[in-house]
Amino acid sequence: MKPSVLRRLVGLFAKHNCHEAVSYALLRRLLAQRIAGENARWLNHFLGSAMPVLTQPPLPEVCAILNKLPNAREGSQDGLCPQDLALLNELFSSDKKAQGIFYTPWATAVHLAEETLFSVLTHQAGLPTPTAQALVLGKKAPLTAQQAQQAERCLRGLTVCDPAAGAGGLLVPFALALLALRKTLTPSLEEGQMLQEIVEQNLFAADISSAALDDLQLRFALLLAQKGQTPTGKVVLPHVFWGDALGEKSGNSVLCKAFASVFEQKGGFDVILSNPPYVGQKNHRAVFEKLRQNPLWKDYCQPKSDLLYFFFYLTLDLLKEGGIGSFITTSYFASAAGAQSLRTRLKQETALLFLEDFG
Repeated sequence: MKPSVLRRLVGLFAKHNCHEAVSYALLRRLLAQRIAGENARWLNHFLGSAMPVLTQPPLPEVCAILNKLPNAREGSQDGLCPQDLALLNELFSSDKKAQGIFYTPWATAVHLAEETLFSVLTHQAGLPTPTAQALVLGKKAPLTAQQAQQAERCLRGLTVCDPAAGAGGLLVPFALALLALRKTLTPSLEEGQMLQEIVEQNLFAADISSAALDDLQLRFALLLAQKGQTPTGKVVLPHVFWGDALGEKSGNSVLCKAFASVFEQKGGFDVILSNPPYVGQKNHRAVFEKLRQNPLWKDYCQPKSDLLYFFFYLTLDLLKEGGIGSFITTSYFASAAGAQSLRTRLKQETALLFLEDFG
């Protein structure tokens, strides 16, 4: 739905002086039920069976607005869709701005996913540029049998991690773009089963917020249910780490242990997606003191650093040789004095595949 409509719904609860936690739980339930259908009993895995209690509920007004909205495809603003859960999570997270966390627009996330998959096809699957461009756009492309097998094998085994995943601002669009690409390559594959395979085998998520990760699970559950794959439990995305992705364990990133199989089998991730938190040192002394005490990052703690720089460093450590890092970020890392060490590492260890300035 349009963000303004969701803000109006949130405002109705505030108008009635409803407790934020109860308001969030009830709105989350109402949205999920409208998207999945009233009789989707599997929702109890994610929502529980008890309805939150309001002493002065604005339910008639809220339900009247929701009932006018049709169900829509994911990412649409023309009706209800699972993406609304991500925006709801942000609206009820009052400290998001202080943490440097911002909602990712759907169109921007889709664009990032398509550019990333193009790079995967050209640099990891070895496809010619025109062929890769056509496939990412959902068009038929001339492929030899060997090229088709190589592309499908590459995509089927792809490992993709978002270390600050939130409620899926980048992972969900990427999953659907990967689904569309694999469907273009192999039209006979059944979409629901293919999406379940992508969610269970290709995607890895970390976040410091358990609530955001709960919404990520619910969001994927709703998408799977829409494609005929009824969830059987609360966990549909198995590769999830709740905690600080910048944390250290035995001299390595905590994600190396959390997702140990990736490093044992491949030496790192094929793809890292990131819209990292933007937090400067001013008024965030505790955040940067923690980084100074961390053996992984202490040498990179310079005056006027930003937390987002450390997600670049983390990405360099987590990617396998030839892996692809895709970022939505501010531009000041390219010139800021506090990012000199970052620019040095990027110059020495990476090649820039694509850069777009949104102004």
